[in-house]
Amino acid sequence: MNFKENIFRRVAASLVFCFALTTVSVFAQDSEPKVVDEVIAQVNDGVITLSRVKRETKAAAEAMVEQEHKTPEDAQRELDAKRPELIANLINEELLLQQGKEMGVEQQVEESVNQDFIGIMRQVGAKNLDDLYTMMRGQGQDPEEIKAAKRRQYT
Repeated sequence: MNFKENIFRRVAASLVFCFALTTVSVFAQDSEPKVVDEVIAQVNDGVITLSRVKRETKAAAEAMVEQEHKTPEDAQRELDAKRPELIANLINEELLLQQGKEMGVEQQVEESVNQDFIGIMRQVGAKNLDDLYTMMRGQGQDPEEIKAAKRRQYT
């Protein structure tokens, strides 16, 4: 690779990275910008988004309602008070994931996640992974979110 190609790739990578760090907006039909997601924290080359914080808060609230028998309102109020702590935990998790990547555990993690999904596929009697994903979506679960959670857990 020559010097110009190297510079071009670095500039292109920097532009992509800067774009990823800015708030993403989509124009509605009436040409008013609509915010889709917002960056809450930058962690080296990763980011914590507002949608991720909301997903984690929602999951924690559901767990509190189910396990601690709290009302949804009480659970939400408690989690709103602990929001800075939740964000700090997400930052720590992102740092651990980045360290796992540096250590080269991605391949092992991916194999473990795939084995989990194959096990679930057999357990529920799905013929293949596509059928499993369809079943999961039919139950309101997002296979990609579940995979991401498993990757974080294994890392």
